Amino acid sequence: MEPPTEEERAGWTRLTPGGDVLASAGAVPYDSAAADEFYLRTTGEPSIDVNGILGGKPGLRNTTVPVAAQANFSVRLAPGQDVATIAEGVLRLVREAAPEGAEVDVELKASAEPGLVSADEPAVQIALDAFEHVMGRRPLLSRSGGTLPIVPDLVKNGIPTVLTGIALPESNIHSPNERVLLEYLPLGVDIARELYTRLAGLR
Repeated sequence: MEPPTEEERAGWTRLTPGGDVLASAGAVPYDSAAADEFYLRTTGEPSIDVNGILGGKPGLRNTTVPVAAQANFSVRLAPGQDVATIAEGVLRLVREAAPEGAEVDVELKASAEPGLVSADEPAVQIALDAFEHVMGRRPLLSRSGGTLPIVPDLVKNGIPTVLTGIALPESNIHSPNERVLLEYLPLGVDIARELYTRLAGLR
């Protein structure tokens, strides 16, 4: 894995403390270090998320013993890892955790390699300048997990990619009530105009 840089770690100290983020979401810390390591765990390291569990007869009270159960989970890779190695490791761990006599079937539905764009890339610095020009404050760089297979492919081919937006934490990205404040839309237009104008001069 490629660990976070000192610049990234310094930026985390200027963000909302991890304990406050967990509290605002009503989340229960997994362990005593969850708050202090919040940004490392959620942006810099790999993670596993259980997205759904199906089995038995939910909501029905009877003595039926379920014969099968299903779970969907995703694994976010960190820079430097590869799909084949992690998939093999996940399969081994799941099978080792299954009780004796249980039949386990694991299917890889989709995958994408991780990608990381260096903060030193001219395109990234131009994006920082554009945001600072419009917003009056220089943004912090932060890694973020996401399922965008085109990004690592672009990075692999030497094409730096800038991913950004104007959403706030309370925008609830990807949730049923995802939203963006109306007054932020003109700012987004101004930032995009400034960014593409500056990128036009990149050689």
